[in-house]
Amino acid sequence: MFDDPLLNITFSVYHNKGVYALLLGSGVSRAAQIPTGWEITLDLINKVAAIKGEATNNNPELWYKEKYKEEPDYSKLLEELATTQTERRALLNAYFEPTEEDREKDMKIPTKAHTAIASLVKQGYIKVILTTNFDRLMEQALEGEGMIPDVISSEDSLKGTIPLDHSKCTIIKLHGDYKDTRIKNTISELEQYSGKMNKFLDRIFDDYGLIICGWSGQWDTALRNAILRCSNRRYVTYWAIKDELTDEAVGLIQHRKAVIFEIDSADEFFTELTEKITSLAHVEQPHPISVKIAVESVKRFLSEDKYRIQLHDFVHTAVEDTFAELSSEKFNVQSANVGKDIFELRLHQYEAAIQKIINIYITIAYYDVNQQHSVLFKNGIERVGTEIWKSVVGIFPNLQFYPALLLLYASCIVALYKQHYSVLAEMINGEYYRFDQKRKLLQKLVIRSVFYRLPKDYIPREKAATEFTPETNYIFDLLYKAIKQYIPDFKKYEEFYNIFEFLLGMIYMDVIKDAWAPRGRFIWNWRDQGRFAPISTSIIEDYIHKNTKWGDDSPIFKVGLFNGSHQRLNEIFVKYIDFLKSIKNGMI
Repeated sequence: MFDDPLLNITFSVYHNKGVYALLLGSGVSRAAQIPTGWEITLDLINKVAAIKGEATNNNPELWYKEKYKEEPDYSKLLEELATTQTERRALLNAYFEPTEEDREKDMKIPTKAHTAIASLVKQGYIKVILTTNFDRLMEQALEGEGMIPDVISSEDSLKGTIPLDHSKCTIIKLHGDYKDTRIKNTISELEQYSGKMNKFLDRIFDDYGLIICGWSGQWDTALRNAILRCSNRRYVTYWAIKDELTDEAVGLIQHRKAVIFEIDSADEFFTELTEKITSLAHVEQPHPISVKIAVESVKRFLSEDKYRIQLHDFVHTAVEDTFAELSSEKFNVQSANVGKDIFELRLHQYEAAIQKIINIYITIAYYDVNQQHSVLFKNGIERVGTEIWKSVVGIFPNLQFYPALLLLYASCIVALYKQHYSVLAEMINGEYYRFDQKRKLLQKLVIRSVFYRLPKDYIPREKAATEFTPETNYIFDLLYKAIKQYIPDFKKYEEFYNIFEFLLGMIYMDVIKDAWAPRGRFIWNWRDQGRFAPISTSIIEDYIHKNTKWGDDSPIFKVGLFNGSHQRLNEIFVKYIDFLKSIKNGMI
């Protein structure tokens, strides 16, 4: 089910917004009956020969070479046929500008492919378009979406262009624009670019992934060389093919390790791609109003005790709705071989599915001052943490606990910030069934377990492969988007995130009674040139001291944490610190 290249492209473009560039050849404009540059050149030769009263005998190229002792020259041909700029423009317009009759036949107007691409640009998925075409159909399609692209069609226009990152859309017309007589047509003209253009293309091919369509790779020597110069494999290259591959294309595909796939037409390909991306965007994210309404409802129910039953019913319904979605075939784990794109899609699907109840629970964690509704946390974590799909193969079986992990982290970080310790106590006491026996859910809700055997570079972070804690760094950034409404100070959020992960490690060691315990991103603060520096736990110790200064009567013990004993906390603290000191590699 995951062998569909179009599905892979959909995920790549959707989850890497703005980092894929298009390379479009003449095949994209073919449906509009726009002639290629070479076809125009040959037709101009026929016109010149007719004016001179000669026949080309169906071989205009040979006639031109014998007549002028050189390769066909587009600019010279125009000069032969039209002496003024106005005349040249009128001559060229006949090839590119539609007549009323052309419009009735859908000729020389933007195709379905152009329109679909313009939609992707408007949505922010595509920002860079390279094209060997010198028609203006792409610009016209974008204008139809209310967008004016930045166009680079010559060395002159390259000088004044704004940075690609700052442009909503940049079109690079590699062969020029039909209204500029400097367009590139012949083999010699296509052999090399200027130094500035080469540097510009080097940056694009290094920074962006590529989707190639309608280009054979056969005649464009300079463009081929630009692609071959780039050894970067940061993003996948996708190559849509309709006809048999040229030898030049095969070489480029091997160099880029490109994914090739067959299409019936550029129109069908780009239309379907746009539809899939738009559908995915619609399905992936819950409507923001629904989340906002849910949060406001919870606040209202918490305002007075008379709404206690309504609150419990409301939360129960939200949790069951989430559970129903997590139980759907969409989240089936029966897949052994999962690529990076598929994994990333599943990750974001889980995040979308859990978004509403995360916002519900952190609102309760923040506003439930008397901690009257703490049982909701145990109920919620157990339901969301249910092992729905039974499998021991691949990455997905453990990842099904990801929603519960996010719920645990988000709720407990806010609860610690508000000193609402009953939330922690309820959540760590959550249980699940395994082989008809109850087990502590906490064993499953650690990052090392959820992301078990996952390649580091699967985590959607630019430098994930070189980080010691890419998974928890990713979750750290992700949860701040929701939690910042209650902890707006980023440094304060980071402080309580680290405190929670440290306490989680201690609680795990205490509850599970294991010599091993999870550790989090706080471990980065303790590394010095590849080794642990003397461990500094001042912020965490200050927090613990402040909240345990009443001994066993402190709130943290009254809810049952650390067996309700200050002495037990001290014992676990020392044990956990010793465990951290023994770690040689700061990996989760």
